Amino acid sequence: MAVGQGVSAHAALARPTTLVEQGRVLAQRLIRWYLRWWINPIVEQQNAFNAAATQTVQHLVTADAELRAATAALRARRAGG
Repeated sequence: MAVGQGVSAHAALARPTTLVEQGRVLAQRLIRWYLRWWINPIVEQQNAFNAAATQTVQHLVTADAELRAATAALRARRAGG
């Protein structure tokens, strides 16, 4: 898992080469600017959830490794005695 990697609502727009593409990119920028109030909180919530889920999975992996080590130690002790 990539820790610290977040979702971005602001992906780069293609560099326009023609007048039509320049108009399209301008329209996209205006739409993004207008919808920012709505999209940014959603992206922030998603990033917070992703961080919490990543941390939880990391804790579960650590706990699993500890349990596996304890189980192996018990099996070794039982086999030796």
